[in-house]
Amino acid sequence: GIDYIVAKAINSMHGKVLEKIGADRVVYPEMEMGERIANSLVSKSLLDYIELTPEVSIREILVERGFGEKSLSELGLRGRFHVTIVLIKRNDEISITPGGDACIKAGDVLFVIGRNGDLDRFEQQVSG
Repeated sequence: GIDYIVAKAINSMHGKVLEKIGADRVVYPEMEMGERIANSLVSKSLLDYIELTPEVSIREILVERGFGEKSLSELGLRGRFHVTIVLIKRNDEISITPGGDACIKAGDVLFVIGRNGDLDRFEQQVSG
């Protein structure tokens, strides 16, 4: 027999039917791609995102406006925005889990995790 069944649904009602008849996982590729396209059209600084839960995401954000020469610890982003920067990409260099002495500059690409509302506020701060 088949141990794990993944089914493609076109809408939430279709997904519920697939779950009822035994699908272990239901995917919604058209809905997910539609959300991605809509988000990319709304925000030029949002490059990509992964939804971890309906409330929490990891976002890839282009920094259009830096914070000068202030370090991450001086900026206090966790306290101000309740987000965590997990990676800074600058040109060809990547800093994974950057330390408090790292700076954010215009042109950097950040991978940031947090609640969606907090990420929205942070994204507004770094976008042009």
